[in-house]
Amino acid sequence: MDLLLLKDDQYCAYNIIGWHLEQTLAGKTVPPLRMLLLGEGGTGKSKVIQMVMEMFTQKALKFMHMKSTSTGIAASIIDGKMTHTIGCFSQKTSAVMSDKTKAKLQEFWRYIQYLVIDEVSMISKTFLALLSRNVGIGVAGSRPDQVNHSFGINMILCGDFHQFPPVAAPASEALYQPISTHDSTESQLGQKIYEEFMTIVLLKEQMWVTDPGWRDFLEHLREGRVQSCHIHMLQELIVGHPKAPPTNFNSKPWNEALLVTPWHAVRKLSVWKWCQQTVRLSLTNIPKHLHNPHIYFRSSPFRISTSHSHYYFCFNHTHSSCYSSDLSVLLHFFFNVYKL
Repeated sequence: MDLLLLKDDQYCAYNIIGWHLEQTLAGKTVPPLRMLLLGEGGTGKSKVIQMVMEMFTQKALKFMHMKSTSTGIAASIIDGKMTHTIGCFSQKTSAVMSDKTKAKLQEFWRYIQYLVIDEVSMISKTFLALLSRNVGIGVAGSRPDQVNHSFGINMILCGDFHQFPPVAAPASEALYQPISTHDSTESQLGQKIYEEFMTIVLLKEQMWVTDPGWRDFLEHLREGRVQSCHIHMLQELIVGHPKAPPTNFNSKPWNEALLVTPWHAVRKLSVWKWCQQTVRLSLTNIPKHLHNPHIYFRSSPFRISTSHSHYYFCFNHTHSSCYSSDLSVLLHFFFNVYKL
């Protein structure tokens, strides 16, 4: 762990957390850490958290911290858990908590004293209040003396409020929105909890985007001030534009590029072309007709099951994961082009 790799503002955030941990380990009475680590994408928030986690690991205190975020994909990237998981939420978050759920929460939070939540912009005021309640129930099982404040543990919220808004919630549920008379009790409580976060570190130095033109575009985009020059720059990157670089999908790097297509028709066409060019099938005893097959998509290979047998299809392409909505296209290709 080389702390010299951290910029000044990054080290400031690291040092605040490190000092608080040292005081806690020494048994000194310190206020609970309520920290906001903010900054646009590419300013090194994840690097700070990574270094902090390494500090815990080096001190053999990995059991004392937890990382979490709102989505499963993001949680896997940071090696953490979803916020719904750490709070043991059911579909009815306001329902009376069962003894089984309480026991599960208390076991989960038995040793954890520091919680890092990434992508804080996606957390609503109501959800923050509910999460505080559930985490507090979990902490109370082993450390009831610590549940005299929200959550009952130390908190670090990371992210950028210019990014994704709260999930399945109105704009008024954003943490930075002031309390309104129309807000629910949970929403007002969540706002009060958010106001406890008085230790704020704002990372400003961009570390990933070095191209001046692209950085200028991203800065304007983040603030909703995109100019006509930025639109023209993007248009010149569209495949087929006269000023776009030459594109040959049969040669590198284009034949290995990932496809990001928001439109179903475009995605189905791309899957069709991709199948024709790159798919090879490993087949065993494939009948001419499959009656009512059940399809299981996981990763390559995937399985087609009938009432009598299982048939496995193996891709030789590294990017073989497909959306279930592409199933009809793939099956049409398999059973008509390959005459299965």
